[in-house]
Amino acid sequence: MKNGVFGGLRVSSHWKLSRSITDDGNLCLFICLRWLYEQGVIVLVKSFNKKRIEENVDIFDWKLSPDDSQKITQIPQQRVCTGEYFIYQHGPFKTLEDLWDGDL
Repeated sequence: MKNGVFGGLRVSSHWKLSRSITDDGNLCLFICLRWLYEQGVIVLVKSFNKKRIEENVDIFDWKLSPDDSQKITQIPQQRVCTGEYFIYQHGPFKTLEDLWDGDL
């Protein structure tokens, strides 16, 4: 998970997670991927490295502890894309509230 346009290492380097390892030995980045999966988020992980692809698939073999899940939930979140470019007076979304159903 390198720095990129969609958040980079902001969450994985947060102090609440930076040294996290689950009881099963799973590292911080995999904890983050697993948390996203448990939240129902669709994650597209880009890698051409076979070993890393296999490691990413391993997130389905375990569950987060309630403590690990709570740590991540407490990290302040922000939208990478506010969606402002979808707002148009003649389009279906006239305000950000319309786009996000009030969940800003």
